[in-house]
Amino acid sequence: MPDIQDPNQSILITPEGEITAINPTGKTWTLKELQAHVGGYIEVYPLPQKRGEPKRILVLNEEGLLHGLPKNTMVSAIFGKDANIVGTVVVCPSRMVR
Repeated sequence: MPDIQDPNQSILITPEGEITAINPTGKTWTLKELQAHVGGYIEVYPLPQKRGEPKRILVLNEEGLLHGLPKNTMVSAIFGKDANIVGTVVVCPSRMVR
């Protein structure tokens, strides 16, 4: 069973707070796979890197606010009180996205 605490594992975080370990069909994520997970065009943000861990990115729906997607409170908290991250997001090692 995949470990969501593993920094090498990709995870999906829903607005409802559900966290699920996910994997690409190959070694890296395709654009279509990421778009399917977030429900549309993607936008990518780097996440703070911890010493000794791989660089990770946050992938979200670029048009989430325009489409009125629900706020993802768990992920918004990472970026501070004024952040308004909406919809389902994917967190994965940056090396897994080409």
